[in-house]
Amino acid sequence: MGSLFQVPVVNGLDDNEIIKWLNHNSINIIAADLDGEEYYYSANLKEPLALVIV
Repeated sequence: MGSLFQVPVVNGLDDNEIIKWLNHNSINIIAADLDGEEYYYSANLKEPLALVIV
């Protein structure tokens, strides 16, 4: 629960606007998918990233 107060959370904004802002600021987008082909540990988690939860 402590990380909830440390990690910025965005909710209710336009998806395209968020993606454009993340790309402009060189922030990688990470999402979970049951049918995904890559494992989470193959991503570079040391760089800035946005975790997408739908």
